[in-house]
Amino acid sequence: MHLSNLVYKASQNQNPKAVWKAIGGSISESVTRRRLAGIKKSLSDKRVYMVEHHLAHAASAYYPSGFSKALIITLDGAGDGLSGSVSIGNKGSIERLAAFKAS
Repeated sequence: MHLSNLVYKASQNQNPKAVWKAIGGSISESVTRRRLAGIKKSLSDKRVYMVEHHLAHAASAYYPSGFSKALIITLDGAGDGLSGSVSIGNKGSIERLAAFKAS
């Protein structure tokens, strides 16, 4: 959704939770994509990937932990429409078992 449409939608809705939901993820994603584009230019010979929000949390906990097998739980306010996930880290890979939608 374009930013001007988000602003219009937000101004028509008096429910703060709905306004936050309408503008929060889209603006964050737009900013992230612009930043990523700038990073890609400076790393032209490297590969840069977008990673799902809770997978990034899980990976940053699991990979440096030193465990070959681990239960991984992520919880936060709302990342990519989710507020949490449960995954298993096993022999260097991560498998999501459950995800909890942001409420």
